[in-house]
Amino acid sequence: MTTPAVGSPEYYASIGITNPAPARRGGAEVGQNDFLRLMLEQLRNQDPLDPQKGAEFVAQLAQFSTVSGIEKLSAGFGELVDSLRGSQALSAAALVGGTALVEADAFTLPPVDETAGATPVTATAAAMRGIAGAIDVPARGAATVEVLDSTGAVVHTVNLGTREAGLADFKWNGTLTNGRPAPGGEYTVRARVNGQEAPVLLEGHVRSVSVGAQGAILALEGIGNFPVNGVRRFG
Repeated sequence: MTTPAVGSPEYYASIGITNPAPARRGGAEVGQNDFLRLMLEQLRNQDPLDPQKGAEFVAQLAQFSTVSGIEKLSAGFGELVDSLRGSQALSAAALVGGTALVEADAFTLPPVDETAGATPVTATAAAMRGIAGAIDVPARGAATVEVLDSTGAVVHTVNLGTREAGLADFKWNGTLTNGRPAPGGEYTVRARVNGQEAPVLLEGHVRSVSVGAQGAILALEGIGNFPVNGVRRFG
């Protein structure tokens, strides 16, 4: 009986491998048949006086096959992340019209309504032009909040009294100490607890939701854009 030539279809069929010569694929992908063919060739040609080298080679082939599988798994996870990102955006869309509390200390106050003239701003108008937020109190102590204009001048101070560790809410109605509306423009909030500066968080109305590299991005009125996973509190 004639022995099939090594590498021929008959040779691979004799050792139980079907379809030994799959269609050429792009890239460096190695299929199961390719792996078995390389392994058998290595075993056939290894040095019987130094089998350890052959074992190392087979181990390398196994590692290469594993890497190929990991690349496919990574691609699958990438598709899953894209799907979850889209779902997150759809869920975040329901937040439009609500409020979100984020780590920020600067905001824009809209211009004064000229129709109000020089009269003090009404309660409704003040609520629309003010800012709400919280300070992250690190430890129990006396807390104060200052609102500064674009020149760094303090235009309003809120004394929150003694607060326990955690979030301490505050509000500013957008008026000066004389009861008149503060001019529109850029403002900054600064907080202190026991004389030491503390982190500030601002609350803004969610105007819209978009999808970016960080997932769903919330556009907060007068504050800016923030990723949904950076929101400390909704509502």
